Amino acid sequence: MGNRLASLGLVGILAFAGAGNIACTSSFIPFKEMKTALRDVETKQYVALFEGLQPCSGYRMKKIAKGLNELGVVSCATSGNPAAHMPLIRKAHKFRQRVSIGGFSLGEVDARSLTKLCEDEGIKMYKVFLIDGVDLGTVHGSVEEVIDICGRQFYVFGRVGRYNEKDLDDKSAVIKHYDVDGSHLDIPENARNIIFSEILYGENRPRESDNQHINSKPPSCDAFLNPHP
Repeated sequence: MGNRLASLGLVGILAFAGAGNIACTSSFIPFKEMKTALRDVETKQYVALFEGLQPCSGYRMKKIAKGLNELGVVSCATSGNPAAHMPLIRKAHKFRQRVSIGGFSLGEVDARSLTKLCEDEGIKMYKVFLIDGVDLGTVHGSVEEVIDICGRQFYVFGRVGRYNEKDLDDKSAVIKHYDVDGSHLDIPENARNIIFSEILYGENRPRESDNQHINSKPPSCDAFLNPHP
């Protein structure tokens, strides 16, 4: 509890200090973006993403969503507001497209809340990404894989402990643990190739038990995101 309070306290200090010059991801999906996404999820999988505490999280997960869209996946990011993603999730599910969820830092709480909404509507999830959050909690509903990503160096930020079977309603789900270099706020950027490759190629990667770490490097997607270095 002490580590968690320290994490939250420092996040709050950074948020206050940076409030004047750090941009924020919205809590809703803009109308034009939603309209396009509702059309595209008829033929493409959907990934719902959540930022950490604003304003210090900024556009970190929104940048991940942008990269996924460039790779042919439909993805939207919000700050909180899990229900904002449900129209897209319902539509994707109706057209038999995969649904995945991810949350960074305090956004892990929103990601887990969205798994409960999916459970309530009988929607199975493909992957749930839990990215360097500040605490552990229950992943609800039916999910194929839980991707647990933490910073390799433990700073005052970050979660104490790893997700394992007791944290999942679905005991048949596979859990993968990744360690990533960098400070807390660097984790989304440093984990982007893990996220991209798990979404695009994850079904072809070796399945690991919940007490193992994955040390292999996933395929790089830099060419898609940085076509003009």
